Amino acid sequence: MKQTETVVERANDLNLQPSISSALGDGLSKQVAFNLREVDGNLDDAATLARLHLALVGYGPVAGLGKGFLAHFCYSKLIVEGLMRAAIAEVAGEPAGFVAYTARAATFHQKAIRNYPFSAARALCLSVVTDPRAILGVLKALRLMVSRQSDTERMIADPCAEILTFGVLPAYRDREFVRATGLKISERLVQHAVSYFQPLGLTEVQAVVYATNRPTLMFYRMLGASIDSFVQAGIQSRLIRLPIAPETGAVTRP
Repeated sequence: MKQTETVVERANDLNLQPSISSALGDGLSKQVAFNLREVDGNLDDAATLARLHLALVGYGPVAGLGKGFLAHFCYSKLIVEGLMRAAIAEVAGEPAGFVAYTARAATFHQKAIRNYPFSAARALCLSVVTDPRAILGVLKALRLMVSRQSDTERMIADPCAEILTFGVLPAYRDREFVRATGLKISERLVQHAVSYFQPLGLTEVQAVVYATNRPTLMFYRMLGASIDSFVQAGIQSRLIRLPIAPETGAVTRP
């Protein structure tokens, strides 16, 4: 699925951040190319996704496994094998954000390791060689997967839609950038994932967010999500449930 569009800059007197100024160009007549593209697991895109993941959600347990694990297992092997999907948002050809999602929320973590243990071990070794601190992330990730499996066995069954993670670089969610371009990239990324789930007959997408991540919780609430408290791997978390309009595949707003 590939969506490409051009957005006309609506102001010529904004003092945008340098990186964004160069993307927008100078003058009212300049246009900004926005591209939201699905990736296929190739290593170039996997490396880009790993960099975005670490920059935007580097506090999570999976990020603690290191760039090598993210690039050579999560965003390559798992996408190629169909366990998860991902898309990259680009502004003027530069990566601006990403989203990763799956329709197998109940079994995603379990199957990822059980079906491809050697690929996971090889990617983890690469991460540890590159950065020995990655070994500290192993215990956190294992604890998460055990907790996750216990929760999903009680609550859900596949197919079940989940946005695994998403994020937009600060410069591209800056208020002045949004005002200048009209681009709300976070919403585009979520809608991209939702558009995949709707033809599968799924009427709800879920996400798990740390309780301390207030901006993301506010974002989901604005989209009309219900939010419930629970504890995952000893961490206070929130379960997001976002309804999908069955006729259009759009996020159902309140």
